[in-house]
Amino acid sequence: MRLLAKTLEGLEEILGDELAAVGAQKIFIGKRAVEFEGDMMCVYKANLQCRCAIRILISIGRFTIHNENDLYRAVQSISWDQYLGKDETLAVDATVNSDYFNHSKFVAYKTKDAIVDQFRDKFGSRPDVDLDDPKLRVNIHIRDRYLSVSLDSSGDSLHRRGYRARAGEAPISEVLAAGIVKLSGWDKNTTLLDPMCGSGTILIEAAKIALGVPSFTADRKFGFEQWNNFKPSLWGKIKEYAYKTDVTELPLIQGVDMDRRTLEIAKENVDIANLTGKIKFHEENFETYEPPAAPGFIISNPPYELRLRTGDIGALYKMMGDQYKQKYGGWQAWIISSNRDALKQVGLRTSRKIILFNGPLECRLQKYEMYAGTRKKAKLNKD
Repeated sequence: MRLLAKTLEGLEEILGDELAAVGAQKIFIGKRAVEFEGDMMCVYKANLQCRCAIRILISIGRFTIHNENDLYRAVQSISWDQYLGKDETLAVDATVNSDYFNHSKFVAYKTKDAIVDQFRDKFGSRPDVDLDDPKLRVNIHIRDRYLSVSLDSSGDSLHRRGYRARAGEAPISEVLAAGIVKLSGWDKNTTLLDPMCGSGTILIEAAKIALGVPSFTADRKFGFEQWNNFKPSLWGKIKEYAYKTDVTELPLIQGVDMDRRTLEIAKENVDIANLTGKIKFHEENFETYEPPAAPGFIISNPPYELRLRTGDIGALYKMMGDQYKQKYGGWQAWIISSNRDALKQVGLRTSRKIILFNGPLECRLQKYEMYAGTRKKAKLNKD
């Protein structure tokens, strides 16, 4: 089958590697998406195990269209009763980037009409629309004159892992958090610290990566589980294998935050994620916190703006840089932020910069290396 995995901009290469690991073939890296080929086993595994995917789509039709009548006829050319019963439910999601079509909601509405009209003509009755929990979710993508019709195998967006019962202010996407951990090159054996951990998302994703188990809670439901061709026995075997781990001990994975309420949320999320006791938390200001011994990784999503009650945002970032220089020799730090002016206040030379998006915000993920002693001495010791 022709398949498409959606992702966040900047995570495409990471997702391509994840798809290859679950058996995907003929992988093509696009923008915010990765195309590939695979069977239903690959669809099941991609949904469960690809941490950087947002949705896994199965292509069932590609067309060239110029107007709403072309759209209607194209959708009607597909035999929808092979995917959906007349008494079942559907939902349509549409993404439009075209001079021929201006409104995604209109495209979704026209697609729905084409599908239900086909059922009414064939059977005298039609499926209902259920936007929350449909039997079948249809994905429409129009770029210029090109229409792609797909079945959404994921159901809910794959960033909804099931462990985040509550979130703090401005939480980071679970998909983005997993992507940052992977981009950092963290080896899963070295101390990992988030000094402004919020609700714990980065730490939870890191712990799941280290354990080698899916980021989802075991009761998370996927769209394909409602399909007529769903194979429960195959799915059960895939889940049983995926959630097994040979890892008996994790490195120190630690979060620091000065807000007690936020830490309570983080601990609750850790418990739901079945990671109780595997992540440590400290209620403390990062400025006074004494870190564990080097080496270590810092991965942090600090506040971007003043609205998060940080006071002087530039002073906050300067404080982070000062702490890195004074206490974190032998560590490396990764910071993601959309506030470029604030990032300049860190005052350290970056060794890598990656453009990522946190929701609509264009961010920079920046790497800082803190050498033990001077950089010259560290290089000599390495040589």
